[in-house]
Amino acid sequence: MFLLINQNHKKMKYAIKLTQVVKQDNNDLFFNKEVNSIFELDMPNDFVHNGFRYLGFQNRKDLHSLLNIKELVRPSGLNSSTHKLGDIIELETTFSYEVVELSTEELEAIELSKITKQIPILEFWQALKEAHGVTYTMVSNVINSLEDEDLKDDLIMFKNASVVFKYQDPLLYVLAPAFSLTNQNIDNLFKNY
Repeated sequence: MFLLINQNHKKMKYAIKLTQVVKQDNNDLFFNKEVNSIFELDMPNDFVHNGFRYLGFQNRKDLHSLLNIKELVRPSGLNSSTHKLGDIIELETTFSYEVVELSTEELEAIELSKITKQIPILEFWQALKEAHGVTYTMVSNVINSLEDEDLKDDLIMFKNASVVFKYQDPLLYVLAPAFSLTNQNIDNLFKNY
């Protein structure tokens, strides 16, 4: 995809609401698109308007607005754990995406994927140390400070015998509050697995 770079060096995306005239003038670009549909546009180098072919079209902002080509912006504050991007919609000066709530099935699939995520134990300890400064010794000290002897024994056995660390393992629930780890911190430890 060709993206324009603005003065702030941010990648800009564009969308278009296709008119009949634009489709006819540029049928090679839009032969498979419906009139009045809105879609992301890879900004072409040349574009036909009123029978004239404009070269360097990506820089012709005067024509962009005339042809209903606008910047496509991502909605701010999107919570990807509960929402997803929907269809492209037209706003006053830009295009954006509808924000759609995830269905029950999609939310369940996300939770299931978290349950099945696992990381080799040595990689987990290394990631925890690099990302949060939490060492193996610090974890041992937290476990040893627990008053519940059965829980303490279970966690010591788990810590010493595991070859993988699973997203839903009980040690996470002990570690998280002891080291001020948020759900996002934990998700980040498992993001590549």
